[in-house]
Amino acid sequence: MYYESNNFEVDYYKGWLVITDKIENKNECVQLTNQQGRNITKNQFQSSLNTSGDLDKTCKVFMKLAAKQI
Repeated sequence: MYYESNNFEVDYYKGWLVITDKIENKNECVQLTNQQGRNITKNQFQSSLNTSGDLDKTCKVFMKLAAKQI
């Protein structure tokens, strides 16, 4: 899975969503799991992208999620 816009590049690698902000030259990695510990990152990203229809908006949301992970 690979997506690209003028502002972002997104790739999925070994369970991690890797988002590159081309404007700020910043990378973030996101991994989401459900209550059973299963990785739901890819499905959640694709669902969010389908709902919004905007790659940049979806990337901004997932960048915020990455910043809040501990």
